[in-house]
Amino acid sequence: MGSKTTEGLIDSFIFLVTKAVGMAVNIKDIDAYQKQLRNDYILNKELCNLARNLALKCGRFLAAANAALITTKHIDFSPQLSEQSHPSCDEYGYPLEGIDEVPGSAPVK
Repeated sequence: MGSKTTEGLIDSFIFLVTKAVGMAVNIKDIDAYQKQLRNDYILNKELCNLARNLALKCGRFLAAANAALITTKHIDFSPQLSEQSHPSCDEYGYPLEGIDEVPGSAPVK
């Protein structure tokens, strides 16, 4: 049971770190990057030691930490870029007829 818990923590940690790094720099293949990190012996050994120390020192809080990691793993971190258009423009950005460019101003006669 301990090894499955450790493996789950390591998997979640690697996933979150790669997503965070991916937000800062452009990674060509995030899946290959995650796979390579999971297969790295030194990284896995150190993360196993960290997980064991957390389990020994934090015991009951480890379940909450694991739930938080799992929850965060399912969050969509992709940028939410919504295209804002001016209300006086059509979908192509061209001005609409009869609309003033200055909001709140009276129409010019």
